[in-house]
Amino acid sequence: MKFIFVISVLIASVTTYAQTLVWSEHVDTSTTFSSPRPVHLNSDQILDIVIGGGLDGSPESRGVVALDGATGSQIWNFATDEEMFGSAQFLDITGDNIQDVFIGGRYAEFYAINGATGAMIWEFFPHPVSEAVDSGWFNFYTPQFIPDQNSDGIEDILVANGGNHALPSFDTLREPGMLLVIDAVTGNVLAKDTMPDGEETYCSAVVADLSGSGELKIIYGSGGEDDGGNLYMVNLTDLMANDISTSVVLATDPDKGFIAPTSLADLNFDGTLDIVNQAYDGTLRAFDGNSLSLLWESIHPGTESSAAPVIGNFIGTITPDVFAVLGKGSAPSFFDHYQVMIDGSTGDVMWKDSIADMHFASANALDMDLNGRDEVIVSLNTHTGSHFIHELLSIDFQSDSVHSIYSPQAGVNIASTPLLCDLDSNGYVDFVYAFRADSVNPMNPNGFKVNRLETSITIPGVGIAWGSYMGSNFDGQYNLLASNCGTTNPNLFFAQISCNEFDDGYAYINPVGGVAPYTCTWSTGDIVDTIQNLSPGTYNVVVVDSVGCLGNQSFTISDPYVISFSSMPPLVCPDDSTSQVSVSSSGCPCMFSTCMFDWTNGDSTKLATGLWAGWHAVTITHMDGCVTVDSVFVPEPSPVLDSASVSNISCVNYGINDGSIILYLSDSNNTLVSWSTGSGAAYLDSLVDTTYTVELIDTIRGCAELDTFQITAPDSLMVSYTSTDFICFKDSNSSISLSVTGGSAPYTYLWNHGDSLSNLLYIPTGDYQALVTDSMGCAIETPIITINSPTEITNTFVIEQDSLGNCEGSITAAPIGGTRPYTISWSILTDTTLEINNLCANTYIITITDSNGCQLMDTAIVNVLVNLNEHDQNNAYIYPNPAAQNVTIVAQSHFLGSAELYDNFGRLILAESLINGRARLDIDHFAAGSYIIVIKLDGKDPVIKQLMIE
Repeated sequence: MKFIFVISVLIASVTTYAQTLVWSEHVDTSTTFSSPRPVHLNSDQILDIVIGGGLDGSPESRGVVALDGATGSQIWNFATDEEMFGSAQFLDITGDNIQDVFIGGRYAEFYAINGATGAMIWEFFPHPVSEAVDSGWFNFYTPQFIPDQNSDGIEDILVANGGNHALPSFDTLREPGMLLVIDAVTGNVLAKDTMPDGEETYCSAVVADLSGSGELKIIYGSGGEDDGGNLYMVNLTDLMANDISTSVVLATDPDKGFIAPTSLADLNFDGTLDIVNQAYDGTLRAFDGNSLSLLWESIHPGTESSAAPVIGNFIGTITPDVFAVLGKGSAPSFFDHYQVMIDGSTGDVMWKDSIADMHFASANALDMDLNGRDEVIVSLNTHTGSHFIHELLSIDFQSDSVHSIYSPQAGVNIASTPLLCDLDSNGYVDFVYAFRADSVNPMNPNGFKVNRLETSITIPGVGIAWGSYMGSNFDGQYNLLASNCGTTNPNLFFAQISCNEFDDGYAYINPVGGVAPYTCTWSTGDIVDTIQNLSPGTYNVVVVDSVGCLGNQSFTISDPYVISFSSMPPLVCPDDSTSQVSVSSSGCPCMFSTCMFDWTNGDSTKLATGLWAGWHAVTITHMDGCVTVDSVFVPEPSPVLDSASVSNISCVNYGINDGSIILYLSDSNNTLVSWSTGSGAAYLDSLVDTTYTVELIDTIRGCAELDTFQITAPDSLMVSYTSTDFICFKDSNSSISLSVTGGSAPYTYLWNHGDSLSNLLYIPTGDYQALVTDSMGCAIETPIITINSPTEITNTFVIEQDSLGNCEGSITAAPIGGTRPYTISWSILTDTTLEINNLCANTYIITITDSNGCQLMDTAIVNVLVNLNEHDQNNAYIYPNPAAQNVTIVAQSHFLGSAELYDNFGRLILAESLINGRARLDIDHFAAGSYIIVIKLDGKDPVIKQLMIE
């Protein structure tokens, strides 16, 4: 499989074909999505070109342009009210022997144009385009001609209409698309119906008689770029009855639709056209044209495409293959573009590459070197760093190489498929292709160019496989003109294999009749005159001459000698060696031949004896020296004991012996059973763990068998545990871990608290017990496991205040709880004892750490005692105390100042100003406990009060 060429390597290996630029015409039309189509519009016997153009949302004076095939000059141009992105179809409805033009575009634009004059014959919607959507008409896509439906003697038109291009992509509530049959002469609607799923459509419908029965089938799609849809098939007769609800769903996608038109080719040589489709999500599918079953599916994740699959003989087998174009990413932001070639018979990706910076257009297929294998022609774009260049390349899958067809030119092709045909009937292929003139911004309305190349490539006798958008005949069908004219004879010779398994057969052709040169296709995939190293089998070769006449011949290659075996009496009992086999070879015809035989059991005659069950090989040396090896299988006779089922003891803990043995006998009615226990039954139960033997005798065949069985018992189911208590009060490091041994794993666990794990983490204090059950149902309970927690560390202080600022205060701490002994540390001081002395007025914080590392921090405040008069002068009080929601502070002297609230760690947590000697503290969001209020009065010593919050 080929993946990802390097473009520089490709360019280095490029070869070119001789070609001449006959003309290049700049069409002063905004842009184009349309593909060039050929038609005779004048009397010079050279096919002319018709192509559409324009810009979405704008009227266009050159909406449809006819170019002279000989010179490229404009024969006529046709003004339109909107962009004409469709590709033209041709039918003479005026009776002047010049084909008239039928082409569609956006907002109900669909015209019949006089091919000779460029004048309008009819317009489908002769009203302003602004009224089209409100009238229920949308875009028209590439039409197809169908047999006359209204008995006017002229073919009519099948066309799809749908897709409101003006709506944003996120708006998926859209009007349903339609299939229509239109009178080619008048433009009147003969029949129509909406999509069965109610979705829009952007897909050009294809119509064909798939099986040659005369019944026309329409293949069409619904959905869009961001709207799910379906791929359908329906009878034309149903559409003519204005009812396509009978459509068969071939494929569906809930997210993206089916935009690319379907391609048709016989992929399995059953005489019926099969259906090949590429969904917008990049998935390619092939369906059997008879059963409609899926032949294969090729999925390409992360891609999108609206390009029709191209059909051609790329690999070399007789089955046509498929080429597709994919964009990596999601519109409009593609970050790469891929080309893939798929085996038409299997759906396998045989070649994949990315050979351009931008590639949207559907491709072409043509046998450029007349070797019977098609090359692919692609119209793609490369960015130079400052602008785009457009180029035509061919891909040769036989040599795995890419070839330049013509020198690159500044510009961009978005969606226009080149035209490959013989414009001037000189037997050589012309290339006509269009690309946008603006190489910097492809969307600018700066016109487009149309080029015609005259090449030295001869038109293949089988025709051009895929010469335009929707095929060489513009109908979506693979073009293969080869037929059995009765003139071409492969003149086949083949030689058989010289000795069995040598695989040295060969065949060659020397075609006669028909018109040289010839191309050939062997069923092996070879394309040369001679094929070698053939193994046994049936082969086929198809030879095609230069005018498309084919000859087809099949042949069979065989080994020279046929080996067979006979005389094989069956074995009676297992392990017997009483069979015999006789071997025969077509190369050893009689008893007087000098063939030699060598059996793997040592016998050296045609008859081997004393054979046991199994394979036995024989080497035969023939008279011509050809040595062949073959083997024969002697079947094993049925055993006395077919099989047995042994159930071991389930649970030792319960003390129950429930082992059992069941014998499944080949002949239970005629077999004697004799156990070492004395039982004669085929079923034993209530067995202990030990060894049991049984003798079996088949009374009909006389076969005897001795078998031994072992009943085992598991170890006793046992459970142990480890547990971890809380280290500190209300900590989270508690756990229980179970360890189970014995029994039969796996085990299940059920705790009295509802848990089902073997290990419990971060559990609260309490009693725990688990029931452990093994896979045999044996159960055991753990003892009750108690998770404990130490008590909370608390502390009380005894405080002696400082006398008149002489640093005579003291604090004594009295902690309880936790796990003794304690380690003590004080803030400010280096003391490590519970009692500290000679303290000045200040706030002191003690840290108490128990033996488990659990800590408590508590705060004590030493104040200065003042004389009675001064104390009275600064007297203040608080109420209520204890308090729950708020507390009021009153300084009797109505001093200015503040009230500050401290927690037990000495942290200031609230402060309020005294106004007229009063303040109120809101305390409802603080935890219950002991707090300190410090009342600071201007010019006075602070007053300290203890507050209890409930």
